[in-house]
Amino acid sequence: MAIIQYRFELFADYHLFYLQDEHSPGDLSTSWTRQAVRDRLALAPGVIGIGTARPMTVPVRLEVHETVPPLDSLDAWIRSTSAVSACRRAAW
Repeated sequence: MAIIQYRFELFADYHLFYLQDEHSPGDLSTSWTRQAVRDRLALAPGVIGIGTARPMTVPVRLEVHETVPPLDSLDAWIRSTSAVSACRRAAW
């Protein structure tokens, strides 16, 4: 079960948006590999880049978990990608 859930409406300029720790340099310059582009997901320390199908406002749901959640509920989504990332500090 998620310990924190956020819902946003974000503008995905250039077909992407970032979730970033404010103390991270946020450098994804080498993270957008061919596989990352196919997955629409790039990771680097302290930052996650998420690709979208269109450059428009998109609904986003972010869940923070203490452990890896079961992924059996992803069938309800049109497109889903999972990743594990860690942050050095959390301020919820």
